Order: sequence, then structure tokens, then C-alpha cells
Amino acid sequence: MFIFLSGYLTKENENGVYRDIIYRRIKKIIVPYIIWSFIFAIVNRRINTFIPDVFMSKCNGIYYFILVYIQMVLLIPVTFKLLQSRFSKLGWFVTPVSIFLIRYISLWFNIELGFPFQGELFVFWFGFYYLGVSLKNRYINLQLSKKYLTNLCLFSLVIQGVEGFIWYWMGNFDMATTQLKMSSIITTGLFCIRAYIYIEADDLNSNEQPVILKKFLKVLGDNSFGIYLSHMLIIKILNKLVPMANIFPINAIFVIMISTVCVMMAHRILGKHAYVIGV
Repeated sequence: MFIFLSGYLTKENENGVYRDIIYRRIKKIIVPYIIWSFIFAIVNRRINTFIPDVFMSKCNGIYYFILVYIQMVLLIPVTFKLLQSRFSKLGWFVTPVSIFLIRYISLWFNIELGFPFQGELFVFWFGFYYLGVSLKNRYINLQLSKKYLTNLCLFSLVIQGVEGFIWYWMGNFDMATTQLKMSSIITTGLFCIRAYIYIEADDLNSNEQPVILKKFLKVLGDNSFGIYLSHMLIIKILNKLVPMANIFPINAIFVIMISTVCVMMAHRILGKHAYVIGV
């Protein structure tokens, strides 16, 4: 969803020049990424390998999405060139073909994958970015009812569960839980489309939505990057201080609440310099 929204927030320039947007977006995330990676290098006692780890997003496993995002940003001109060309349909095959060739074939031949084939390479996620850019800039026009799309989402969840169970039964827990399998890609794509229809219908601003829900979603959205960067550290601290609270969904609620409050406080304290740590 994060990659899809990044694409959805990317508008096409008439002159085809994207240097400014590329510079702004990378500048906004690269410093916080390095700072938080260094924090996790200290916490995980991996200072000696910090330099290679930061290039391979090993300081904190979930930060691989930042590397993916940077690749997507650098590919903005290429993405629009592809959309404008007669080969635009090829963009939809990048992700499924890559997952099949890299993930499934490697399993078939028992090939162990390392960096960047565990999720850090843009090809695994390009389809979501391509979808977001295409919808935002009207390269595709979807005419799907909410009910029909909801049914598709539910059906895809069932298929994803079946594939996950099969992989688990075969003893491959990684493939059972990863997003980098065909059924998960389909499910995520459908939920991205559902989110797009939700946004386009302006449901978030609808009077039918409870005021508390709208405020909650806005707060989460405004602080999402800071929450993403910091929540793993908060999880580590909570596990040390309050191990008995490490029960789902109690732990998830605590982490979201504490992360949000910490990010908001940091933003208030640091003011205009808050961007340095991504809050």
C-alpha cells in the first residue's frame, strides 16, 4: 500500500523533467533513514558493519521499503516514458514475472537467495507503483462497483490463505507468510484499487464518517513516516519493560498509540528541524 500511495501521489509533468521531485523526495527520507539505521545499529550492536548494513537495509529489516522507495523515485521518468509508449502494458508484467522467475523458480531449483532478491529489488513492487501512477494520471479508468471489488478482495484473501497453507504444509514458513507470492500480490493489488475508489469517492470527507475516525486517520497519516521509522524500537523497549503486554492485539494497540504520541512530541519539540529524524 505504501508503494501504491507513493505512485498515486506522483503527478506527470508536461515537460517530462522530474529532477526536482526526485531530489525533494530522496532528500526527505535519506537523512532520517541513515539516522534511524544508526540508532538500530547501536541497539543491535552492529556498529562495525554499519556502512554495508545501511546500504543493504540490514540495520532494521523493515527499512528495505525505503530502499525500494528510492528506486521507485529514481524510476519516475522511466515509468512515465513506459506509460506513454505503445509498450505500456509490459509494466503490468514486471512484478508477477519477476516473482515467478526469482522466487518460485529459485525454490524449484533450491537456490538460496540473498540481497537484493529478498524484497529489496524494485521489480517485486513495481506493479503497485505503476498502478498508483496509472490511476492518478488517468492512464487507466476503472469502472468497478464497491460491492464487486469487495467480493474480489474477499475471494483473493481465501486464495492467499490456501496458498499460504500449502507452503506451510510443505514446510516453507517464509513463503507461507511473505507478500512476495502470487496470491499476495493479487490481494494487495485489489486492496490498493479499493483504497483508490475510497479516496476518489471522497469517503474520508463524507459526513457519514464518524468525526473521531476522520481525525484518527488524519493523525495516523500525518505521522505515518515517523511511526514507521520508530515503532520497531518502541516494540523492543516495550518487550523489555512490559513483557506481559506482548499479546496481540494489545501489543499492536500500545505500539501504535505510543509511536504516534512520541512522533507528535518529537515534532513539537524539534519544530522545523523535525524532518531530520522523519517526524
